[in-house]
Amino acid sequence: MSHESIVLAAQRIGFPPGLVAYIRFLYACGVTQIRIGHLLGSCIRPRRGIRQGALSPLLFCAVMDWVLFQLDEHLGLELQGGVRVNHLAFADDVALLSSTAEARRWDGAV
Repeated sequence: MSHESIVLAAQRIGFPPGLVAYIRFLYACGVTQIRIGHLLGSCIRPRRGIRQGALSPLLFCAVMDWVLFQLDEHLGLELQGGVRVNHLAFADDVALLSSTAEARRWDGAV
């Protein structure tokens, strides 16, 4: 997940502006280092992914909600009663459902 997507998803679900600014700063200025034994590598500035921490599950869910919301509601499998299902999501597992070739070309990169 791009860091900008994480920030935008936090805004989308209504995080207060101060918290969004904190998240933006955290991801824009965050660095990490790899330690092997007593040797510490140079600083690495990650460009993608969610950092570990208390907000991580909420940020992950915010981005995934945004992605799944963008799915074309006309694609998917039609169940009895005219109900259409285009995805199944549980925890960090997602299955996209389709009965047509058009759905296979979806590019929902956030």
